[in-house]
Amino acid sequence: MNKLVKGSIAGAAGIALLLGGASTFALWNANATVAVGSIEAGTLALKSNTDGGWTKDITAWVPGDSDTYTETFVINAVGDNLQAELSADFALPVNTAGVTAVPTFVVTPIGTAPAATLSGGVYTLGNGSYDVTLSLAVNFAAGAVGDNSSQGATVTLGDVEVLLNQVTAP
Repeated sequence: MNKLVKGSIAGAAGIALLLGGASTFALWNANATVAVGSIEAGTLALKSNTDGGWTKDITAWVPGDSDTYTETFVINAVGDNLQAELSADFALPVNTAGVTAVPTFVVTPIGTAPAATLSGGVYTLGNGSYDVTLSLAVNFAAGAVGDNSSQGATVTLGDVEVLLNQVTAP
């Protein structure tokens, strides 16, 4: 056989092998669907009991007097990993004649709510309701001898806004 015939036979055999292989080669695939479901957002609410009042009955303050204004609130918390900060937003007027006010909070569970834990100013709350007591300690500092500038003055403490802000869990 000459080279041309041998080359033609070899070429035809190669083409036959390729065509035969192409008809038996397959790419397989499959898919599946998964029902992911839904998520439900929790809630965080704060409500004043409007039961606030002073612990003493001081009608005309003098330097050295102090008193505490106390108000209670209720937190309703629904959510996993819920963390929040409590703060009091108020501004004493300029030239308050030595009057200072410092807020503190106490949070206690109601009923079956788990205890609230406090770490670094952040409360961790479980599902349930919590009593919150705001104590605003007000102090009229005694000034220097002969400082009569505060006599007869009125310091309006104004409104105190209590803020409950959810923070991101670390």
